Amino acid sequence: MISLQDLTHDLQALYPSQGINDPSLNGLQIEGVREIRKIATGVSADLETIEQAHRWGADALIVHHGLFWEGQQAPLQGSMRKKVALLIENNINLFAFHLPMDLHQEVGNNWNAARDLGLQEVTPYLQWGVRGVIAPTPIDNWVEQVGDYYGSQMRCALGGPEQVTSVAILSGAGNRFLSVVESSCYITGNCDEKQWRDAHEKGIHFLSAGHHNTEKVGPKALAHYLAHRYQVEVTFLDLFNPF
Repeated sequence: MISLQDLTHDLQALYPSQGINDPSLNGLQIEGVREIRKIATGVSADLETIEQAHRWGADALIVHHGLFWEGQQAPLQGSMRKKVALLIENNINLFAFHLPMDLHQEVGNNWNAARDLGLQEVTPYLQWGVRGVIAPTPIDNWVEQVGDYYGSQMRCALGGPEQVTSVAILSGAGNRFLSVVESSCYITGNCDEKQWRDAHEKGIHFLSAGHHNTEKVGPKALAHYLAHRYQVEVTFLDLFNPF
């Protein structure tokens, strides 16, 4: 068991948000029970994730995409009311960590992916991503490896060289940065019509693994971290979302 006060303190220390320009209201978004025995992690505070956390008996749910964002006008109607009511009625604490989880070098979306995919000489890149190098790898083999890792139906614009040697990773909505990426391959979540043209014109491989799948790496790593740190039950809620 861990107290809500201690868990809040530890998570804020793990994912500091000072100095980060982030629209997410990071930290404890909805207060629940004071003594925590079961923690669930997930990508987003959508209704299905909250319902699964409740069915599993979670005292705390920690997600990447929370319910509350700066400048948001969200009256408690429809699905928003259902989500907030379900959390409050069942005393489930809701935490959210957005860019701090993207940026974290040990328990985050991009650095963990870089290590798992075998990148070397990894450095921070662009706003919340990373960049590194790999031994020359045929692009077909690399696409298969990346798809297997994220569990994604990849959407690819293969405009680069036959061998991949350098890779940039920017989880989530990183597609808008393709025009400034300097690597032979760029992995992100979202994609749009423009990326097909840009990748071929720029001579780069663009791999879209889905916003959700590129941002489940951090919550999954966090579940592993918490399970080893505290004497509580922890689970990662691995919901299907191809986008």
